[in-house]
Amino acid sequence: MEESLEEALRLKAKELRNTLIDLKKHDFDLNVEKLKVSLPKRKRCIICTLKIPCKHFKNVKEMPKISVNTSEEKFVKDPEEAIDFSQFVPNFPKETKKIGFTVNYRGRELKYYIDPHIRTTSLPNERRFNLLCTIEAYREEKLQEELKKLEKARNEEQKKVQEKQQNEDNKKKYQIKQKERLLKYREEMVEKREQLRNLIDLEDKQKKMKEKKLQKYYDMQKKALAEYNTKKSPRGTNVLLERELEGISLPI
Repeated sequence: MEESLEEALRLKAKELRNTLIDLKKHDFDLNVEKLKVSLPKRKRCIICTLKIPCKHFKNVKEMPKISVNTSEEKFVKDPEEAIDFSQFVPNFPKETKKIGFTVNYRGRELKYYIDPHIRTTSLPNERRFNLLCTIEAYREEKLQEELKKLEKARNEEQKKVQEKQQNEDNKKKYQIKQKERLLKYREEMVEKREQLRNLIDLEDKQKKMKEKKLQKYYDMQKKALAEYNTKKSPRGTNVLLERELEGISLPI
């Protein structure tokens, strides 16, 4: 009798372990599908789970739409109905809220506490999900740090380019200004040369006019002197005076 009872308990324990494994797999698959559906809503890539833009997609519109069935209709049985815990655990008092049981899995005894009325994600899957969230948060933090470094480097490079461009513009403005000053100086020099040339021409004209007047004056004096000598002196004296007057040279 005792041997048959132990055998029955062993079979029930094996059945319980298999059922728990199926439940874990179901919960994990269900959470994965829900996560896939929630990724586009959270603006994350469905491939690398990083925030968009990433190396796979530039925006949410480029991602293909995911159609997954997150309901439990694809399972033949409801997960809560897959196990009848009344077959494996004794009757506890009604005031007990949670049921505890131990499962031997791979040589280790795992103790679980379940609510017979409300069941959420199994503990191993929940711990794994939390671990994935922690890893994702760490990756996102590192990515943000790298993005900040890249942004800082880009700003510094843009600043250097702007400073270089500003220096080039200032140099170009200085060269243009110097060129304008040189052109203006050349124009002024041309104008001054023209004025100087006109002044020299004017002085030459005035000098020629002065010489012409002086020559006219000498001619008049010569003529007057010749007439005077003709009246006062004999013929020989007049000839001599004429020769002397002819030898007078005009000063320059």
